[in-house]
Amino acid sequence: MPRGATFIDLTGQVFGRLTVIARAPSVGDGRAMWRCQCECGEPRVVAGKSLRSGNTLSCGCLHRALASSANKTHGKSRSPLYAIWKGIKKRCYSPKCNNYESYGGRGIRVCERWLNSFEAFRDDMGERPTPRHQLDRFPDNNGNYEPGNCRWATRTQNGRNTRHNRVVEFRGEKRCLSEWGELLGISSTVIYTRLYQGWSVERALTEPLRTWPVALKAS
Repeated sequence: MPRGATFIDLTGQVFGRLTVIARAPSVGDGRAMWRCQCECGEPRVVAGKSLRSGNTLSCGCLHRALASSANKTHGKSRSPLYAIWKGIKKRCYSPKCNNYESYGGRGIRVCERWLNSFEAFRDDMGERPTPRHQLDRFPDNNGNYEPGNCRWATRTQNGRNTRHNRVVEFRGEKRCLSEWGELLGISSTVIYTRLYQGWSVERALTEPLRTWPVALKAS
């Protein structure tokens, strides 16, 4: 390691498809090297700088998979569905993507079946019901893009299924605050405030809003 450089332990961290296993011997110029295990099972030694910059995300299998899928002809490369497929791969595997930190940066992946084949993605998901529908990871918003965890959802449904939207259970049903608000006629902001103040779910969802008496007009 160059004199004055700060050591950063990458052990256990995940970069794309690579999981850092242990430190490897440094190369001649002092660069820190790390032994990694790729999701495909292949080992690889990678420079720490390449991992942190996003220049190396796999043992090489990711590049081959993306190149293979790009070379396939399916007549849909200009379709909205194809753009959606490309988009989920980009935000999961390209650190240069604006949304990478919310997807690939927190470990979300595209399953092998979809990553390697647009046709498989199209066969599993079908066409969008309408141009307004979006691809939504459901029921596990922290899960991967894969069959069984994706659906076509409206913007409202998609907005409710985010990691920032609190879900509470009330009388055996789990719904986000905005849904409970619509069902019970109470602002979701009011429900959130009540819960933040320590109210029980039962009380927060059932206690009527206070009504203030109207002041009598001066005669």
